[in-house]
Amino acid sequence: AGRRATLPAMLLDELLATAPHLGSSDVATMPAATASALMTTVVPAMQANRDFARAPTWNGAPVETGALARTGARKLVAALKAQHGNTAAVRLVARLSELALLLMPANDGPRASHALPWVQGFAVGPQEAVAAVQTARGLLLHRVRLASGRVADYQIVAPTEWNFHPAGPLARGLAGTDAADEASLVRAATLAVQALDPCVACRVEVGHA
Repeated sequence: AGRRATLPAMLLDELLATAPHLGSSDVATMPAATASALMTTVVPAMQANRDFARAPTWNGAPVETGALARTGARKLVAALKAQHGNTAAVRLVARLSELALLLMPANDGPRASHALPWVQGFAVGPQEAVAAVQTARGLLLHRVRLASGRVADYQIVAPTEWNFHPAGPLARGLAGTDAADEASLVRAATLAVQALDPCVACRVEVGHA
């Protein structure tokens, strides 16, 4: 970062120098999304609540999904987390770290940053199944239930819904953000949003009391 040889290095150097705590959130990162863990903590809530996808939770609590959750135990990311917390800068490092791992030749070490397969599919009941996919943005879930050969129920939980939960990492990370003026506040909030990589177009609006 200090050499500023690439655009990501320049951004990281600036974040660490001027806003090392931007987007800092105390929301836990998502544990390993094994089939058994999902069956215990997430699938029952999906089945019971049609609106689960609007504000998904892990065992009843919001969590952060994505590269930071998957690489948080790696030495570089863990060291930065210990120093700065779960911030925009650390999320950028996690994403770059994961990208580097994926580009490693298979004989140089594990290609994935976690032990889980990127794509899982499993039955959760008669004529009912869940697909769990680790995407660049985080965990994507699809749940389908059939009845008489037709789709009777279908749910999609996108990574953005985890990270942009009303009490999730973005909301918690923006709470208390200070800025000298409105333009600086919009810039800071935009960086915090982009560090979590929403899957839809977005804009930042500032309201005044």
